[in-house]
Amino acid sequence: MNREELHFRSADNINMIHAVIWTPDEDRFDRPVGIIQISHGMVEYIGRYEHVAQYFTDRGFVVAGNDHLGHGQSVTDSAEWGYITKEDGSRCIVHDLHHLTKLVKERYSEYGRLPYFLMGHSMGSFMARRYMMMFGSELDGAVILGTGNQPKAAIMTALILSKAASAMFGGHYRSRFMNRLMFGRYNSRIVDVQTPNDWICSQRDVVDKYNATPECSFIFTADGIQALMRTLNYIEDKDNIRHIPKDLPIFIASGRDDPVGDYGRAVRQVYDTFKHEGISDVTLKLYDGCRHELHNEVVKDELFDAIYGWMCDRMNR
Repeated sequence: MNREELHFRSADNINMIHAVIWTPDEDRFDRPVGIIQISHGMVEYIGRYEHVAQYFTDRGFVVAGNDHLGHGQSVTDSAEWGYITKEDGSRCIVHDLHHLTKLVKERYSEYGRLPYFLMGHSMGSFMARRYMMMFGSELDGAVILGTGNQPKAAIMTALILSKAASAMFGGHYRSRFMNRLMFGRYNSRIVDVQTPNDWICSQRDVVDKYNATPECSFIFTADGIQALMRTLNYIEDKDNIRHIPKDLPIFIASGRDDPVGDYGRAVRQVYDTFKHEGISDVTLKLYDGCRHELHNEVVKDELFDAIYGWMCDRMNR
C-alpha cells in the first residue's frame, strides 16, 4: 500500500484541510477496482483508519479521507482541536468531503467511471448521511457505521446550551458539564469500567491507545457541539431524508453494545426510516458483544469481509 498526503482549502475559506490517499501496490493491480472515501468520527483523525485502508487497498481499492475541520492535522495548533469554524460548521465539513470526492475522481479519471463509495463512522456517519442528502448522486453506495439518532428535545437542548456558552465564553469554550451530559452515561452498561472511554471498544489495547493519543483526548468546544447538533437536526428532518437518491445502496452496521446507536434501537430506526422513504437497497447488520468502533472490534475482519462482499455485489450489477 502507498500513502500520499495532500492539503486543500476548506469550504470556510480560512483553514487548510489535511487529507490522505492510500493506493494499491502497482505490482499487484494495474488499475483500481473502485474508490472508498472515509469520513472519520468525533475527536479522532483519519490516520486511525490506516488498517481499514490496508484491507481495501489489498483488494484493489483506492482509499481516501481527510481530517475534518477541528481535527487532526486540519488544525495548526492543538488549541483548535474541537473548534470547527465561524461559518456553518456542519455545511463546511460536508462540503469539504465533497471537495475531496471531486479531487479524487479527477485524479483517477483516466480509468473512466470508477465505482465510488462513502464510508462514515460515528460523527462521520452523520456527516455522510448529510452528504447523501446533498450529493448522493455522486456515490455508488454508502457505508454507515456507528450511527444513531437523537430525540429532537435533546438536540435542541444541546444547541441552546452550546449557543449560550459561546455567547458567554466564546466559541472555543470547552464545557466539562456539557461533555458529561453528552457522554457521561455511555459506560453505564459496562462491567468493570476502567476509563471514561471504555464504551468506544471492547478491546483494551484500542481504548488504551485512544486514551494515550493527544488527537483523541480533547473536549469538544461549544462551537463544535453546535456543528454536531445542527448536523443531527439536518439529517433527521424528513424533507432532507427524501433527497437521498432512492436507488443509492446503503450498508448500515453497528455493535449491539454501542450506546451511540442506543444499543441497536436507534440504528434500526435509521434503517426503518430509509426503507419507509422508499430507498430500495438498504442492508442492516448488528454485531453482538461489540461497542462503538466496530472497525476496531474483534469482528473487524468479519465486518470488512461483509462490506467488501456488499460492494462487489453492487459493482457487478
